[in-house]
Amino acid sequence: MQSQHENFIDLGNQQERSLAWIAGFIDGEGSITVSKQKQTQCNRYYICPTLSICNTHLPSIERCILIFSSVGIRATYSGFKASNSRLMAYKVLVRGRNNLQIAMKLLIPHLFTKKPQAELMLEYLANRYSGDKVFYGVPYSDREVSIFDSIRAMNKRGRSSETLRQDIESCYSMDDKVQLSVKADG
Repeated sequence: MQSQHENFIDLGNQQERSLAWIAGFIDGEGSITVSKQKQTQCNRYYICPTLSICNTHLPSIERCILIFSSVGIRATYSGFKASNSRLMAYKVLVRGRNNLQIAMKLLIPHLFTKKPQAELMLEYLANRYSGDKVFYGVPYSDREVSIFDSIRAMNKRGRSSETLRQDIESCYSMDDKVQLSVKADG
């Protein structure tokens, strides 16, 4: 007979408990997303993957930063006051290939709601970066654009990959191949 607790993960060590806590916090208050950014100096678009957490409870935000730091992930946070609120809100950001790869690998086993986005983010990072190579100026593959579109759709916002392709193509002459640059910050 199968125990009702067999599917629970043994969180016997503090690091696992901390990762499970932050995964739950991300499931409820976070976002695993990609955005399209325009690089104005060369008139190109690039895809910018991001993990963010927003909350008004500063001690929880500080705990997120501490947990990320303890596993080698560089995260930053900033505070802001929303125009329709009396409370300060704080936003944690994790960006950069290495930081995001570490975060996704560590968090995926503990995520529930945002697990599909995390798995796609990890696939995107593996597709876009090979070893120490960063594919500056290399066109995004159909799969990379598909991942962009899928993550945006899961987060219920953004435009379709066809609109992304049209925006990208509008920046280049017909003689040029569509070239995108990935922001290097990790």
